[in-house]
Amino acid sequence: MRRLVFGHLDISDAARARLAPGVTWSGWPVPTLLEVAIVLALGVPMLAIAIAITRFTRTE
Repeated sequence: MRRLVFGHLDISDAARARLAPGVTWSGWPVPTLLEVAIVLALGVPMLAIAIAITRFTRTE
């Protein structure tokens, strides 16, 4: 999402690099597809748990 937003802004490359450096692990830039995979791997189970909690805690 960050890359999409900064891709549409009319700013210099130096400003873009300073404001949106990207995600890194020990200096290694994480590829976009890996970022998306991590978000999905964490987000889908959390969403499933939230749905299960709301579904099974309702009183009838």
